[in-house]
Amino acid sequence: MLHDIADAVMDRSNENHEEKTLEIAIKFLKESGFNDSEITVIEDAIKSHSCYGNERPQTIEGRVMATADGIAHLQSDFYEFALKEKRKAESLQEISKWAVEKINRDFNEKIFFKDLQKEVESDYRRLLTQFENLGK
Repeated sequence: MLHDIADAVMDRSNENHEEKTLEIAIKFLKESGFNDSEITVIEDAIKSHSCYGNERPQTIEGRVMATADGIAHLQSDFYEFALKEKRKAESLQEISKWAVEKINRDFNEKIFFKDLQKEVESDYRRLLTQFENLGK
């Protein structure tokens, strides 16, 4: 829940979204009695769950969170909802490019456990084909 908590107070496109997410999450964790060591583990998960570039979670908890986030994107209506929302301002080619990159990252970079990756491979392939063909 905490990894995108700033959605409650600002649009996700805001350049300060990640910083605000950490600020709110850490405040909630401290108020709830989490110690500094526990907060450090959760902070790793929040900061690195997107797996951009070379950034990867350093803790098992972070890898579990990244995996769960990637699987949730692949097995929910996440991409259908994104398509509907993005069509308001972007071309099908732009959406296709964004989605194909994200679908590949969700499957290839964010899922740290091979057995789980195998379980969602058909969802990955279906979405990849759907969005590769979107603008054609």
